Amino acid sequence: MKIQILRIPMKTSRILIPILSLAISLLWTNPASAAVKPRVKATPVPEKINAGGAKIESVSADSITVKASKTSQTYKIDSHTAITVNGKKGTAEDLKAGMRVEVDGSKIDPTKALSIKATN
Repeated sequence: MKIQILRIPMKTSRILIPILSLAISLLWTNPASAAVKPRVKATPVPEKINAGGAKIESVSADSITVKASKTSQTYKIDSHTAITVNGKKGTAEDLKAGMRVEVDGSKIDPTKALSIKATN
């Protein structure tokens, strides 16, 4: 049995080789390496804490201690904490012991106050 060698003219091989290379590379591409959309993390929803009957036990520039029923909880206050006193925007200095309060705490860090609503 004799093996015959296929002879391709030089001009044809200059065109055929790049076309075949491109076809093979396209077929060999892994679909998983295609553009992957980045995952978007959901924004945590604040958790209502001490919504009814809670009172401020003590307050400082960077924390508030709230007493509801028989338990006390201390929350951190920072520049991102939204504070409302009697329906108006306020600061930690406006919060006083004995005020009724509703604290929205972070689900990620339950000791951090996201918002504080206080009334006399």
